[in-house]
Amino acid sequence: MKLIGSPRRPFARKVRIVPAEKNIPFELLVARGSTPDSPVIPEYLDGIGSGAEADSRRL
Repeated sequence: MKLIGSPRRPFARKVRIVPAEKNIPFELLVARGSTPDSPVIPEYLDGIGSGAEADSRRL
């Protein structure tokens, strides 16, 4: 998974915490300029999780 953001922006930090806690591999692509913040991103990442439990939630 690729996440686009700035390492210093508080929202980008929040988004990076979710996949780290759920052991979802991701790559941070540092954005030049401003990127919009979306509260939907952490909700989506929280919903996909990892393992069989996550697979059953996607069905």
